[in-house]
Amino acid sequence: MTAAEFRSQLAHFTGSETFTRHSLRRSLLMTEGVVFLASAAGAYWLTDAIASYQHTDRVLSEHFQVWHLMADAETRSVCMAVTKQATGSSALC
Repeated sequence: MTAAEFRSQLAHFTGSETFTRHSLRRSLLMTEGVVFLASAAGAYWLTDAIASYQHTDRVLSEHFQVWHLMADAETRSVCMAVTKQATGSSALC
């Protein structure tokens, strides 16, 4: 699947009728789009990374979480951030 095809398929996930529990953190519910992303892109490591932050107060205070993954090709590094509804994004890297 090309990157364009992947983005096109991912764009169809705008809601969720079913939720899947994360295998390591059972209280973490993932939408159908998250499950598709992990499966199609081989990004289970990303859901594991998100699950690993679920014990922190600043993450637990968010009932609905939107995560951003920023990559810097020059330094070959990544940074994750969870959107805080009241104050904007909060970087965790």
